[in-house]
Amino acid sequence: MGKALRQLRRKGKHQRVDEENILLK
Repeated sequence: MGKALRQLRRKGKHQRVDEENILLK
């Protein structure tokens, strides 16, 4: 359970970071 929640949280954060990186690039 903990790992699954962590992965979901990470995915959400990574998506935002990826979008920001694309804008920066």
